Amino acid sequence: MASTFDAGKVTGSEQRVYLCFQHNQKVPGEFTVNVILAHDGEEPRYWGVHPDEVRPGETLGDGPRRISQFLPHVRHDKWWHLKRDEHYAEFCRSLGHEFKLPNDYWRPASYDDEQEVIRTAVLDVTRDVQSTLEQLGARKAAGA
Repeated sequence: MASTFDAGKVTGSEQRVYLCFQHNQKVPGEFTVNVILAHDGEEPRYWGVHPDEVRPGETLGDGPRRISQFLPHVRHDKWWHLKRDEHYAEFCRSLGHEFKLPNDYWRPASYDDEQEVIRTAVLDVTRDVQSTLEQLGARKAAGA
């Protein structure tokens, strides 16, 4: 998958960590990050499969997980919103519902400055990815 990147090897294990940036196919400007573990030399598996049982010497079995599993301050999926979703907001209002994104979703303080939206989203994603990789004990291979 073009949006999947090798993020390194889990220390003391034969597992590699892959990051898969998944965009929302229904709403442009939204994405999440999936964390996939796979044994060295094996293809990472995507959604539609449950993670494997843990093998001796591992903390987690191979397979996909949402990044939110590794973020203690996030209770549900975490999605980054790079633009306002006016269509969904209008849809909610038309049904008489209040439009409110879950607190776990990232959105900028303001959408007025596109460069600032991108800058702050990159900072937030980077912080969450670094925290996840630290929890997994992942390190880049020499020369990578």
